Amino acid sequence: MISGKKLLEIEVETLFSHVTRSGLDLMIATNEHVPAVAPRFFLGRTFDGVVWRIRQDVDPIIVNRLSELAVSENTEGRFNKPPVHHLEYQELLAVDGGLEIQSGPAYRLNAVGNSKMETIAVGWESADVIEGQFAGLKDKINFDQPCRIVKVDGKVVSICYCERWGDRGAEAGVATLVEHRRNGYATAVVSDWACDVADREKEAFYSTTWKNAPSQEVVRNLSADPYAVLINYL
Repeated sequence: MISGKKLLEIEVETLFSHVTRSGLDLMIATNEHVPAVAPRFFLGRTFDGVVWRIRQDVDPIIVNRLSELAVSENTEGRFNKPPVHHLEYQELLAVDGGLEIQSGPAYRLNAVGNSKMETIAVGWESADVIEGQFAGLKDKINFDQPCRIVKVDGKVVSICYCERWGDRGAEAGVATLVEHRRNGYATAVVSDWACDVADREKEAFYSTTWKNAPSQEVVRNLSADPYAVLINYL
């Protein structure tokens, strides 16, 4: 059975592109078709260890200190509490006066199984149609597969796609039209998307924030338990 820490290493390489310097894997950008800026510091915690990454343009002195602190992190099985060195991370990263923190649970979905609702696997040939309902997803569907949708009366109402894609894993992105929420469509497309990813012999991940209650409800309906907590210091 794969360990939580090993899963987290795979998810991190799925989320971010990296460069190795002086023995450290430093983040470059988000690992998606149109890359965005990576957080300055990422800390993931599992029940059997932690994984951290620092962005490549962070001051080397701060990089060294963050690394020293992260090495000594200990989850002690308590995901609902801040990291041991949370305040020190903030002090180091807020030297320029700005810092935003995002955190939330991460899930592995490889074992959730297929949904009982009909979903449709789609590819680039459906990208233009889907773009009409869900702006900004065309490139993701064109370049990163798999993708699953639910149609109601011929209209795409819910979609699960690859928000990030790596050599060993994929990160779920999901969207449902407001008027069609709370009907189980999001849970269905995520479940079948995860099966498609597993069929490609990759790890299927789903992560969200503590503040995003609807997103957490989707994954609760899959009876999946979080394997890690991810914290982004932006």
